Amino acid sequence: MSLKSRLAADETLFTAWSGVPDALTVEILA
Repeated sequence: MSLKSRLAADETLFTAWSGVPDALTVEILA
């Protein structure tokens, strides 16, 4: 995976996270 596509994936994930309550995010990741 290239660095550029990795950064894009991380940015997408971070954006999705910011729209979800922290507790719910932790549940999903657990």
